[in-house]
Amino acid sequence: MWEDITMRQYLAVVALVAPEKFKSFIAGDKVKFSHKEIQDAYSYMAKVVEVCCGIPYEVGMKQVKATELQKLWYHIESTLKADYEYQYAVSENGTKASFLFEGETYYLPTKLMTEETAGELVMAQLLQDGCKQLENGSYIALTKLTAVLCRKAGEWYEDYDIEQRAEHFLGLPMDTLLYVGFFLQKLQRGYMQDLQIFTAAQTLTKLRQVSKTYKEALAAT
Repeated sequence: MWEDITMRQYLAVVALVAPEKFKSFIAGDKVKFSHKEIQDAYSYMAKVVEVCCGIPYEVGMKQVKATELQKLWYHIESTLKADYEYQYAVSENGTKASFLFEGETYYLPTKLMTEETAGELVMAQLLQDGCKQLENGSYIALTKLTAVLCRKAGEWYEDYDIEQRAEHFLGLPMDTLLYVGFFLQKLQRGYMQDLQIFTAAQTLTKLRQVSKTYKEALAAT
């Protein structure tokens, strides 16, 4: 399940590229495999099993029966897909307010920003940038988003090195990171509104400065 897979493991799986014919076969297409293509398909399954289950690649290829390797790979793929739906349902219920990681408790924010302070708006910008990276397929951005969003009691995001904590969070189980991702989707609209307010305020301030400078120049002529 997702709770058994860390972000570091997930990134290793994502980095694996399934052979094209194998993907077509899984999609339900009728394809014929050459001997090498069969070998490539099993090689891919063995690599996924190695990352997720800890079975060395050589053992998976040489000592595990082909049917068992298929079952292991299929179980990983199907279980994670089903558990993803479950994790989404959990996030919809909003049942988690914190998570424990290596003896430390990290808390999710309990409400949207209520005051547009400079610090909150900088945090919103960091979250927006991270969400864009995530939308572009950079899954590792989820660890940085979690580092910005989830903190210890009384801690502010400027109190620690975000990049260092994001690296530390590569060891988080994926069920926690998925929940944070789903949670963040709900916050995005509020953060976007805050950023739009901030941008509009900046523009208005600049216009006032330009107008003031123009008036001073006219008065001097």
